[in-house]
Parts: sequence; structure tokens; C-alpha cells
Amino acid sequence: MNPNVFTLIIFLLGQAVLAAGIFAQLSNFEAIPLKLAGNFICVEGAADGQAGNFIIDTGIRGIVLNSRYFEGENTNRMLHGINGHEEEAEARYTTLCLGNIAFPLTYAFIANLNSIEKKAHGIEAIGLIGVDVFMDYEIAFDFANGELLLCKLDRKGGKAALSLSYPPPSDTIEMEFKGHLPCIKAQVGGQTLCLAIDSGSEANILHQNNIQKILPYLKAQRKAKIAGWGQEAQPTTIGMLTGMELGSTPYLPMLTAIKNIGYFNASLPGPRLDGILGFCFLRQYKTAINFKKKELYIWNEGQRAREVPAEEMIVVNH
Repeated sequence: MNPNVFTLIIFLLGQAVLAAGIFAQLSNFEAIPLKLAGNFICVEGAADGQAGNFIIDTGIRGIVLNSRYFEGENTNRMLHGINGHEEEAEARYTTLCLGNIAFPLTYAFIANLNSIEKKAHGIEAIGLIGVDVFMDYEIAFDFANGELLLCKLDRKGGKAALSLSYPPPSDTIEMEFKGHLPCIKAQVGGQTLCLAIDSGSEANILHQNNIQKILPYLKAQRKAKIAGWGQEAQPTTIGMLTGMELGSTPYLPMLTAIKNIGYFNASLPGPRLDGILGFCFLRQYKTAINFKKKELYIWNEGQRAREVPAEEMIVVNH
């Protein structure tokens, strides 16, 4: 063989191996543009080729597709909201794509999302994406850079895309699960609270049965009508929760509603919840969830986002 041809073949093989390595890294790490629709966290994606906006909702288990765009088969099962509200749901298998990452043959419920779209400031949502989709990933909410970061995890929870990993977090918080809900323990005024993380909740929620010791830290209280998924708006107390710390990280006052979450405590296995942390929590710092290691990471060196005024709050998701 001509030496020059042999050298060219070796060079091309090397380039192919390099390209394959880069592609593998890229498929293990995806930075997806993040945008806000009201207080909902949205990304663009596609389900069975139908492209549109998806709401990232760690308060649900899997995928819920909008019945306006998708049809399914009757399941004789119900979708449940935070107050025990039930809604009949159809279902189907779908292939979900987020950036270059595909989630093939994923089970999805079909439901009417009109009540959510009304609160999404005109953005049409073709579906909600819950925690089951991200169980093999570390998911990071980076509002400062407008990105949702997905990093594939190995069997032990280590990042598969090592060369693309970001700096070490400022705080690492142990996490457990209440059913499918990731939960952490936070401090408010010397009280330890067990709080679920629900990225689909427009405001934080405190359980009305455990509120007395926390009330001094709920400032600017007032009555407002709030609603859940498919429910009529009902009057409740809202305010700005002050003095919350997570590890060594302090949080600015956050919009918080007082609601009964007894349904979650009664129906889901795991620790008893004192409340739920939603969008108002996640937007302050870059925050990541590693589902395999059961850890939450916080990068608190950046500038914190301004809190949304309480008067802008009309409804609370779920």
C-alpha cells in the first residue's frame, strides 16, 4: 500500500474516533435554552415529532401530554392534584426529544392542560415533563444563563460527561423521596422543615397544619384566591417567607401560600412534608438535582434573582 494512502487512512480513522468521542460527550450533556411562562419553567422539545413548549415539573412522576395535540387510550386511572383533585386520564407511549437527547417509548398520560396554559402568559404547552424522565440525569436549573442542563449519570451517579462538568457546588444537600417527590430539609427560624421540590409550583407552599411556629417568618400576609390544576380559585393566605437557609445558603424572601397538603402526606410513602418549594426557590441560585446520588447542589456565588411581588401571584399550580 502506498505510504501516503496508509497515513491518510490512519488520520481519517483517528478523526472518526475523535468525532465519536465528542458525539458521545454531547449526547451525555445537553444545555437546553430555558424560558419562563409566567412562573413556569419551559423548554422546547418534541413528542412523536410534535414540537413545542414543555413545562419542567418535578411535582409529577412522568410525562403529561396536552389533549389538544395528542390522543391516547382509556386507562381507568386518575391524575391527582395537590388537594386530592382527580382528573381522568388517557395514556400512550411516546418518544420525547430534548435537544440531542431522546427518551424513546416513554409512557405518557394525556390530560386537559387549559388551566395551566391560562397561567402561562400566552405560551402554549404541549406537555409537562416529570421526574421519571430525569432519573438517569443530573438536572440543573441555571436561570442566570437561561439554561436547563442535563448531564447523564453512570450507575453510581457520577457524571458521564466529565470534561463538560461545571465547578463544584457551594452546598451539597442530602435528599430523600416522598413517593416520586425529591425532598430536602431546610431551616426557617430555627425550625427544621421537610420540603418537597416541585419545579411546577408557581410559589412555595406551607402545610396549614404545621404553620404556627413559622407564621412570624411569613411577612406581608394577605388573602388571595389561588387555584390548583382544574380547580376553582379559593381564598387562602399568602405572604413572603423570610429567614430560610439551606446548608450555608441563605434565601431571599419567597412568595409562599398556606395550603392543605394532607393528601400528599396520606397518599405517598416517605417522610411527612411540611411544605413544597417551587419556582420561587429554584430561581434564586443555580440548583441541580442528582437523582441517583439523592443529592441537591447549590451554587450560591452568583447574583440572586429578584423575588416576584406577592401582588403578581394569582394562582398556584397543582
